Amino acid sequence: MEAVQERAPATAADRDVARALEFDLADRLLQLATDGIPPASQPSARLATDIYTSPQRLHQERRAMARRPAAALASSEIAAPGDFTSCVLVTCR
Repeated sequence: MEAVQERAPATAADRDVARALEFDLADRLLQLATDGIPPASQPSARLATDIYTSPQRLHQERRAMARRPAAALASSEIAAPGDFTSCVLVTCR
């Protein structure tokens, strides 16, 4: 069995930022509960196509992912406490 690496404790600044984001989200949800969901009159965001086609953007994203890799999987793959999965790590250069 492999040892589980524990996360470093969050700094006070990290906790403050997370708490501020939680309060902002709670305020927005309460506003929606009070006012109701507004009708969709326009797209919520428009993205430039170069986000998907720019070699420079690809390089930036690969550098960011190399610094802080993230695992993505369906929650059903680890549905119960103690469940785990394994994967092959791919490096981007």
